[in-house]
Amino acid sequence: MSTVGPNELSGSDSGYKQVRLKIRHPGCWTLDTTSECAGTRVIEKSLYPSEDDITADLILIAEGDVSLSEFVETIDSHDVVDSVTILKQTETRARVLVVYERTSSIVPSMANTGFVPIVPVQVYGGYEYWTMMARTDRLGTIIETLQQNFDVTIEAIHGFTEDSPVEFDNICDQISSELSPRQRECLLAAAANGYYEWPRQTSAKEIAGELDISGPTFLEHLRIGEHKIMQHVLQQLERTPEL
Repeated sequence: MSTVGPNELSGSDSGYKQVRLKIRHPGCWTLDTTSECAGTRVIEKSLYPSEDDITADLILIAEGDVSLSEFVETIDSHDVVDSVTILKQTETRARVLVVYERTSSIVPSMANTGFVPIVPVQVYGGYEYWTMMARTDRLGTIIETLQQNFDVTIEAIHGFTEDSPVEFDNICDQISSELSPRQRECLLAAAANGYYEWPRQTSAKEIAGELDISGPTFLEHLRIGEHKIMQHVLQQLERTPEL
């Protein structure tokens, strides 16, 4: 277990830092089931605590040797789980509501620390991965308190600066903010006219004519737009854990 003292993390300013933690704690069904079922992952969309239970809106992913149905059955049979309701599903993914005992969850403890979650919690390989922010002058004390009760590893700590990238709702929101109106228009026209199908249903020259621009100009807008999209998609893929 990583140990960090208050003096190592806390600064004298009252700004904020973001921290990524790898956490394990006993009695948690998400940790037990992802540890038992190789190649599975849980993404927490939202949690709704009551006095005795927590209802969790989750995405379940099973992309290894364990099937999605086996993963759901393993979750449903866990001692602290009351029910699993599948809202929608594909072969390897499902959105579910899971009702489980509040006492088995680390969420109430995390909520009382002063941490503010900024990325959905992901669980895989028997560990929870939290990305949160907290006041710089309290960060060390908060982490030290967590380490007294749970198995906590600090994976990364970053500050916030004026030139830090602004967070976006999702990758499409981020891509859309960087595309020029003309690039967006060319990309959508290409998709609508079957330019990306194989074999292609139309040519760049034909689409350019519909948009009343030259072929080379259309291709320039298209290539720049494609580069922006691929750059963000590949960065997101690189950050997504392999199961």
